Amino acid sequence: MKSFRISILVVAAALMIMGIAGTTYAFHDGGVATCESCHTMHNSLNGSIVMLSKFGSNYASNPTEFNNATQFLLHGSDQSSTCLNCHASNDAAGAESSYHIMSEAPGGIPSERTPGGDFAWLTVSGTGTVNPANHHGHNIVAADFGLTSSTNYAANGNVSPGGSYPIAKLYCSSCHNPHSDYRYDSGGNLVQRTIGANVGPIIGSGSYGNSGALPPAGETIGVYRFLGGAGYIPKSISASNPSAAFTAAPPIAVAPSSYNKSESGATLNNNEVVRVAYGSGMSEWCGNCHSGIVNGTADIGASGAQHRHPAGAAAILANTTEGGNEAGNYNAYLGSGDLAGTQSSSYNSLVPYEEGVGMANYTTSLYSHASATAGGSGSGPITGTENVMCLSCHRAHASAFPEMTRWDAQAGEMIVEMGQYTGTDNTSTGASRTAAALGYSQAQLQAAYYDRNPATTFAYDQRSLCNKCHAKD
Repeated sequence: MKSFRISILVVAAALMIMGIAGTTYAFHDGGVATCESCHTMHNSLNGSIVMLSKFGSNYASNPTEFNNATQFLLHGSDQSSTCLNCHASNDAAGAESSYHIMSEAPGGIPSERTPGGDFAWLTVSGTGTVNPANHHGHNIVAADFGLTSSTNYAANGNVSPGGSYPIAKLYCSSCHNPHSDYRYDSGGNLVQRTIGANVGPIIGSGSYGNSGALPPAGETIGVYRFLGGAGYIPKSISASNPSAAFTAAPPIAVAPSSYNKSESGATLNNNEVVRVAYGSGMSEWCGNCHSGIVNGTADIGASGAQHRHPAGAAAILANTTEGGNEAGNYNAYLGSGDLAGTQSSSYNSLVPYEEGVGMANYTTSLYSHASATAGGSGSGPITGTENVMCLSCHRAHASAFPEMTRWDAQAGEMIVEMGQYTGTDNTSTGASRTAAALGYSQAQLQAAYYDRNPATTFAYDQRSLCNKCHAKD
């Protein structure tokens, strides 16, 4: 279990700000949080040096003094560690807190089930070079939690694939702007706090639909997950690499307020899952650091090669008749060989998509589609504006699989064989078709698929979920 030796006063203040349970977004509330919760003004509290403990089994014997003066007077030794002081935990199964995005992974099984994934998968290795831990996600630097930058891209100058962001400077704040310049006003306009402008204070989170309403005149709400917008550049690289400044606006999306949940109740015909209603702009935003991939220019790893899978506003799921088009395939596809599904219940959180709408639909369709249960959130593409995005295949933080995909897309032929996950301890299936190359047990695979029952969630013999849109199996 996590054990941080934080002053009782700091813990009490955090609990009052965040709430004991249920209120998953009150601390940041769409914008900058309380300064002292992340920063220490004089490296002291009540006359004592601020001390926290390392995350993991060595915390009791290995206390670490934080608050290096070169690290912006943070409560952690770096930006990500400061975030993980609150966002890392070992929640009991079924009692996950939505804002926790890293666990300790005892037994190699991470416990958090957020849509973005659990950073603990970065500490879990599979088999050899096929499935190493540092291929599982964004390798953020969080020294106090044992996370370091990746060595995958040395040949590419140690920068982001398809971009120029230095991987040694990849922190949580590389994507999330902790001081949140951007916000939406009462007209749904994206405005930026800057010298000389009066944009109105942030009065609520922009991640959860603001109870279905835009803010009153003179006030604003934050952007989705307070992601950085055009012109954003983290302080850690602003002087050394000014060319890394973002060029795209934050994406538009709405999440349910409770989103860290097991999906053990999902079935082929009733996807009782957490649905983030993605509106628009996600792939374009990912292009801030991965423009060479998103925009189709020369890709990493193959000289002159081009990125071939479309993603973004132009990658429309054509909505015509079933068969031969992605929207029709998505709605019909239940599992390998099973195209008997219908649009009303076809949504699958393992293969999300963007609805192709903006702030005009933020408080209407997006707000109503975001859900932590099946209900009305289970419908598939219908308007003809939906599109593929980066997160259709990848998780934003980390997953169990190479290249942080949502399912095993490359290491094995089958996801499920004869109604069981193809783990290394599965002796009842043919060895020639098992996914033993991943090096995972059945229990690890079930956790990777958010506790889904393989016998009721997938086909009896289930191949890659690329087929949710392409139906080639």
